[in-house]
Amino acid sequence: MKSELVEVFQSKGSKFIENYVHYYSTKLSMLNELEIFGKRAVSCIIGGITDVLVRTSAKAGQYESPEMLLCYLSSLTETQILNTEFQRKSQETVMCYYCNKPGHKFRYCKMRN
Repeated sequence: MKSELVEVFQSKGSKFIENYVHYYSTKLSMLNELEIFGKRAVSCIIGGITDVLVRTSAKAGQYESPEMLLCYLSSLTETQILNTEFQRKSQETVMCYYCNKPGHKFRYCKMRN
């Protein structure tokens, strides 16, 4: 029973624009069944967050308890989440103005030399 719950827990990562409060609640109930509490629970919850910026910010908060982490996660708005995704995509589509190819900037262009 516990091994099955661990597998479900590990497969349950956050999905883009998933309500982080819902994600938190789902993970926390699984952690309670596994008897994982405190900082270990915080680490497990943060580990499943797929958005790098949200996960990094959550780690930087050094939350002592899941309840403290919930305060941070509930403060995130859909607009903030959409903005981080937009910034990530805009960085992925960098174009070189010298060779007009994607993936690098002018100063790193191999066609220049």
